[in-house]
Amino acid sequence: MEICAPSQRNYMGALYMLPWSLGYMLMPMIAYLVRPWRWLTAVYAALFFITFIYIWLPESPRWLIHHGRHSEALRVLHWAARVNDRTLPSDERLLATMQTIMRRERRRAPDASPTITNTTSCLRIGSRYLLAVLLTPGLRFKALVVFYLWAVGGASYFGLSNNARILSANVYLHTFLVGLVEVPAVLLLWPAITYLGRRKILAFLLIVCSVSTALMTLIMVTRLTVPDFVKLLLSLNGKMTITAFYHLMWVYTLELFSTANRARVVGEASILSRVVTVSVPYINHLLGEVLPWAPWALCSLAALVGAGLVFLLPETTNRKITQRDDYHHDHQDDYPLQEALSSKAVA
Repeated sequence: MEICAPSQRNYMGALYMLPWSLGYMLMPMIAYLVRPWRWLTAVYAALFFITFIYIWLPESPRWLIHHGRHSEALRVLHWAARVNDRTLPSDERLLATMQTIMRRERRRAPDASPTITNTTSCLRIGSRYLLAVLLTPGLRFKALVVFYLWAVGGASYFGLSNNARILSANVYLHTFLVGLVEVPAVLLLWPAITYLGRRKILAFLLIVCSVSTALMTLIMVTRLTVPDFVKLLLSLNGKMTITAFYHLMWVYTLELFSTANRARVVGEASILSRVVTVSVPYINHLLGEVLPWAPWALCSLAALVGAGLVFLLPETTNRKITQRDDYHHDHQDDYPLQEALSSKAVA
């Protein structure tokens, strides 16, 4: 996302999750063929070796500039300009621009490199780093809302994905269908966020998910006799919308925060989402055995609250991402970087 122009982030932000959906459909097919769980775990683990390819991919030039590695950033910019058939300004101007960005950031962060004297100091500095967005008045509320939305997205996504036994469906077929509905969710996300923006789509997706799960709750509470395919349809509809929401939250969070805090917020939000996800099997299988409708009711309520909180965040569609959070400065110093990267070829 850091090497995409604002208009490119619309389709990149949607289509980059398509391989995830294809992998989701592949997962139950592998599990159906490899039944022993030890061998199945080994097969899944072996697939991750392909990620070694990231060693040879270029680093984000924004991150390199932010950390003072200007010569490396210059090489990446030259590569991007060559791929995109662009002409860059002179190296002197680019390096001068990077130095300007660094001086600007150091003026706003004089304590960016505190001295570590002992273990207590190290722990204090580490805690301050981890809690930086929560300790900063201008970022605290925005970060708290984002953390809540990630928690709702993670719990709902994996909760709806892992409820096949509660629905008394074939676990392999249900998991495949759960992955299949993600494909239209991802494809429809592209035009939706392009023309309607991030906030409206996020709120709409949460409301639709809330309604679908609320209907499932109503069916279970009233014990209405409905065909199994109706329950499956409601479950898959909720899964499709929460999938689009969860994937869009990645892009939206990246756009909300600057390079100085982007990786930190995404990492902390992702960790929080996984911690909440750990509770999903207990909610589905333990609470679900006592009150079958309770997991659906919790999901519906959490999604509805999240839909309201979305509108408390700013819109980011087609806006440039910044190097450092500053509410009173229009960041124009990174123009050469945008010029080098602004082409559809980079996508």
